[in-house]
Amino acid sequence: MTSIHIVAGGQFGSEGKGAFTAALVRKLRQEFDVHPTLVRVAGPNAGHTAYDDQGRKWSLRQIPVGAVVDHESDIIIGQQSEIDLEVLRSEIDQLEEAGISILNRLSIDHACTVIESWHQERELTISTGTTGKGIGGARAARLMRTAGTMRDLAPPDLPIGDTVAALRATGWGQHIVIEGTQGYGLGLHTSYYPYVTSSNTRCGDF
Repeated sequence: MTSIHIVAGGQFGSEGKGAFTAALVRKLRQEFDVHPTLVRVAGPNAGHTAYDDQGRKWSLRQIPVGAVVDHESDIIIGQQSEIDLEVLRSEIDQLEEAGISILNRLSIDHACTVIESWHQERELTISTGTTGKGIGGARAARLMRTAGTMRDLAPPDLPIGDTVAALRATGWGQHIVIEGTQGYGLGLHTSYYPYVTSSNTRCGDF
């Protein structure tokens, strides 16, 4: 049997999902002697923070934070994610320079939406607390079928593929850790609308 662990926020974000995810990955590694597959779903909002085994602090917005705890786990940025190529490249470079390999175990779904500059510019017209990182603009473009995807816009050196097929092929007894973002109260369809994010943030959504 494959075990799926989903880390989601039950409040309004900043519940400590990064630290909890890191602790969960350590527990799976130490108690079950497995290297879980690490999945991040969503866009590069506020970073998730964790400390690696050398005590170095990492705040990551695109790469799953569990990657700094388990250096042998597979890393997936899944479907329904938005990619800021500049942020992604910066995180990969910083981690690689620190001796944490990323590219050789990373897979990015080819259907992920790429955040472009005009998505960020579009968000400047929103007055209800957007982070301004272009995620909402990219999601709106996706709904209108005008967004570019990693299949079309990814640099040739980034590893893209069908992550759904990869997850379905996960071996018996494997553990998958899905790292959600933000918190339930910020969901698009909650009573706090319009002061919310641009999607829902429940376990089922991730």
